[in-house]
Amino acid sequence: MFGQSSKSLFDSSVMSELIFETINSPAIFEIFKKQSQILAVFLRFAEKKLTKNQKDVLIFIRMQKGKLMTFNSLAENVHSRLKMPISTAKYTIKSLRDLLLIKTGTKNNPRIPVSLTQVGKIVADFLIKNERRE
Repeated sequence: MFGQSSKSLFDSSVMSELIFETINSPAIFEIFKKQSQILAVFLRFAEKKLTKNQKDVLIFIRMQKGKLMTFNSLAENVHSRLKMPISTAKYTIKSLRDLLLIKTGTKNNPRIPVSLTQVGKIVADFLIKNERRE
């Protein structure tokens, strides 16, 4: 659909489909459908304002398809697979947590696996599909 389509990712029908694929809940889908303009602005903002490292890590987490990793194991994987310095990987993961795009463990409870929030999933899916269009 996205590879051959002349529709913009910011068209409400395309946005609605993307949201439904990510959330897969009719009730939540209807709420987002009514707010698609706001969401389109939010996604465009995320696309423009997230750093390359933040986008890369967010996409990396999404592509793991539920593989459980703690903060430190994610940082090690990002370091080795994305060739990012370990300190940069940790800083980037923390920044995504601060933006509420991911959940991670804390110093007191470090064993909680990293996971995308619902908003993080939407942003990651948008970035992945937009990356394929370019």
